[in-house]
Amino acid sequence: MKNITLAILLVLFSATFTFSQSKIAGTITQTQNIAPDGTNNYSSQTISPELQNLYKEVKQAKSEGNLANIKFYQDQINNLTGATRLHITHITDVASSQSSNEDNFNYTAINSTHGVVSGAISTDRITGYIYAAYTRYVVGESDEMWFYKSTNNGISWNNFFHFALPEYTELDYNPNELDIEVINRGDSAFIWGTAGAVITSTFNSVLVFRMRADGNGFDSGLMQDGASNTSYHFPRITSDAARYTSGSYVYFTCTQDSLAGGNKFVKSKFFYSATPFGVSPEFTQQANSTVGAYYYYTSSAAGDSSYMHNDICYVNTPGDSDLVVTASVIRGNFAFDGHKVFMTTSSTYGASVDNSYSINDTKYLQFPRIASPGYQSRNVMVSSRRLYALGDWDAYYYYATNYSHNTSTFGLSGFIDNSTDTTLTVDLKARSRSVNNFLFAFANKNGNDGKAVIEGRMFTLGALGSTYIVNQSGTSGSGVYAAPVAGFRNVSGDSCIIGWGNSTGIGYNVTGGSSGAFVGIGNNSIVAGDFSLSQNYPNPFNPSTKISFTVQQNSFVKLTVYDIMGREISKLVNGEVTSGVHSVEFNAISLPSGIYYYKLEANGFSDVKKMMLVK
Repeated sequence: MKNITLAILLVLFSATFTFSQSKIAGTITQTQNIAPDGTNNYSSQTISPELQNLYKEVKQAKSEGNLANIKFYQDQINNLTGATRLHITHITDVASSQSSNEDNFNYTAINSTHGVVSGAISTDRITGYIYAAYTRYVVGESDEMWFYKSTNNGISWNNFFHFALPEYTELDYNPNELDIEVINRGDSAFIWGTAGAVITSTFNSVLVFRMRADGNGFDSGLMQDGASNTSYHFPRITSDAARYTSGSYVYFTCTQDSLAGGNKFVKSKFFYSATPFGVSPEFTQQANSTVGAYYYYTSSAAGDSSYMHNDICYVNTPGDSDLVVTASVIRGNFAFDGHKVFMTTSSTYGASVDNSYSINDTKYLQFPRIASPGYQSRNVMVSSRRLYALGDWDAYYYYATNYSHNTSTFGLSGFIDNSTDTTLTVDLKARSRSVNNFLFAFANKNGNDGKAVIEGRMFTLGALGSTYIVNQSGTSGSGVYAAPVAGFRNVSGDSCIIGWGNSTGIGYNVTGGSSGAFVGIGNNSIVAGDFSLSQNYPNPFNPSTKISFTVQQNSFVKLTVYDIMGREISKLVNGEVTSGVHSVEFNAISLPSGIYYYKLEANGFSDVKKMMLVK
């Protein structure tokens, strides 16, 4: 059954035409106050003074990392707004394996034997570690999900975990429906993710999973059990970890298709976890319409070919506002003609919608992606696959520089790539805590044999950089399976990294350069809130550990390790350091077990912490 599906999709993608002429970017307009059913002249929701005060309390608790207060005030908000606990049956009984640390690949082809369906990539902004994941196609059994980690900016990779769900006789992951987000609370990192899947060839569902970044503490769950005429598609994930650490929330969106009286309806869904580090995370579902949609939905029956593609991002403006933004492209009836990106903005963590609007284009759109640096930046980027003419799809962008809860003008738009090569997919990522660094990763069709050229292009300081080729000479990528996904490495120069699958459907690759010193990402291009020294992790350790520190402004920094007698063991940092959060590795392989101290000195600030080496 899977082999037939693969063949059909390859035929469909190889049948597109190209259109060769000089292309001119379209004139983009916006419409404000869009109703959930796509009509105009809608009155936006109002937030009561009581709720406004509660949101202030939640924000304060998130800033302080006070988990008890977060739960206390968020529960009050949920009761007032009618938000519901989303029932996800937790699945912890999985077939999993933690691979050997010796399983290391010192080249970009991190696997060359697995049939790969979809891929994802995410970077821990505190440690700078990069995580890549892909779903492995398995004939006649449940598919697997594989995880790799790089601790040196993508130069080498280690496969550290993979899992399957054996309680289902067959679980097939959908092509290009995998998304992951790495969050770090200071003492440990967690990988969150979501994937679309077909369960036993019966129904479509969304899998949500979470584990510690060392592969322990795995937890997962499905959004539904297949008992109703309802299916879920196109899940996406984001977090506000660029702004918060232990007080982070994780946000999800997906599409729900439902059948009623033989008719099809589509609607957007939104849920989040306010306890992403908890033993058994809870999920809250927000709904802002009477039909249970988060916002947009088809109010009349939609055609069988209708769809809704969603994405979600978090924006933190220089005024320190928390904004959750959704972007949707909907086909199905006249109001949703496929020429617009429908968007919402919420300053209440999704409980209410401050602003609803559409970016109006003249061409058909698909697969929107939205991104923002996530900390003290009003810059928001949207990308989309855009139909120019006669099967010639292009990678396209829309860019806003003044984003707020009630202002969202996308004043700049244009082609990411306007060649005659048909764009199969386009992905987008913002560099965490930058001002306006974005990366596009896209697959351009190369002939009619299912092969694609994988390309990347940066957008920095309001302008597009040069396009570069990602796949190596002699290899071809795919826009059908494991389409390219964008990410960032933590170096000052060549910071781009892109994951992509081979045109054969076998194997997965991650391409990134090797220039620049590894210092951890943090908020390197944004002024930090204060000087601070974090507790090392792990602690106790053997033989290496990470030490993170925050520098408020560009300063001469000393980070020194001492033994219990006060003798200097190692000077980890001794020079100028830019403002932001940094992390360095201390390797004690040649030292005996015992207690050690490390001291940070910067611009008059000084702090000392204790750590323990246990061999």
